[in-house]
Amino acid sequence: QDAFVFASFNANRKISLQTVNLWIDILKQTPNSMMWILCERADARANLLAKFKSAGIDTKRIVVCPKLTYQHHINRIPLADIGLDTYPYNGHTTTSEQLWTGLPVLTFKGTNFASRVSESLLNAIGVPELVAAGPEDYVKEAVALYNNQDKIADYRKRLDENRFRMPLFDAERFCQHLETAYEMMADRAKRGLAPDHI
Repeated sequence: QDAFVFASFNANRKISLQTVNLWIDILKQTPNSMMWILCERADARANLLAKFKSAGIDTKRIVVCPKLTYQHHINRIPLADIGLDTYPYNGHTTTSEQLWTGLPVLTFKGTNFASRVSESLLNAIGVPELVAAGPEDYVKEAVALYNNQDKIADYRKRLDENRFRMPLFDAERFCQHLETAYEMMADRAKRGLAPDHI
């Protein structure tokens, strides 16, 4: 109850060795913290725990949870303090779910689509500061948030305020933009123009 909770609800296949090493660095610098990881497979759970243990992290600080029904899963997300994204394959649905429930998610800039999804989502909901420049900044920012929980409260407030105001979860706005794009494409075709960027 009194620990600071870092969480990753991403699929296990997204948890690279680089990601785990970054989490280890974060845990070493945040003594009253724990890591909450979604993991169904017994072999993956054993590998993760062995890796944390070999790095000197007490495995009591690692909580591995199973999948739950969707509603139970959504309800448990806000119990964490900060979501930690994976690299090089970011959370897609997972990051969206966390942001929807008001959990700030920390990521860092990638170089391709799969590693830039969370950056796009964070920009679309108005918290681009949660996108670190790279792996070292990801660790520094996670530690800084651990040391300044008022900032986390501010992020939660902003996420709550932006949920229905910013583009990320505005399906009607997206639909209108998509319809406009179709109309522009049809108009170009009717005028005999070749396809182009719109």
